[in-house]
Amino acid sequence: MPSQILQSVKKKIYAVCPEKMELSAGCVIKDHCGFGYTVWRVYPKIKIGQEWRQGVLTDVCQLDNIFGFEILGHPLGLSEVLRAIKGKIKFELWSVNTPGLLFVSEDNKSTVWNLLVNLDGQSEELWKFLDEIL
Repeated sequence: MPSQILQSVKKKIYAVCPEKMELSAGCVIKDHCGFGYTVWRVYPKIKIGQEWRQGVLTDVCQLDNIFGFEILGHPLGLSEVLRAIKGKIKFELWSVNTPGLLFVSEDNKSTVWNLLVNLDGQSEELWKFLDEIL
C-alpha cells in the first residue's frame, strides 16, 4: 500500500499536470480486484447495442471493455515535480556524486532526487519535503 504522503504528493502534482491522468499509452489502470495494468495502446470507443466500450492493450493482455476500471495515471518524474513546484518556492538544484539532484529550499531544508527512478521509487524523506512545499 503506497504511503499516504506519496498519495498526497501525487494528488497535488496531478492537479497541476492533469494530462498525466488521461487514458493513454503509459498510464496505469486498476481493475475492481486491485490488479494494475500498464496501458500500451488505447483503442477508439465503439458502440455495441446501447453500450459504449473502451478497449486497451496492456502489458498483460488485451481488454475489450475497461468500464469500471480506475485510471491511476502516468508515472511521475522529475519534470512533473519541477512543473508543480515552479513559482511556489525558490529552490536550488545541485548535482551530487550519486546519480541525483539535491533540492535545497529557501529555509535550507534539503533532500536528494535519485535520477534512476520516478516519484514512486524516491525516499520517504523526499516525499515529505515535496508534500510540505506543494
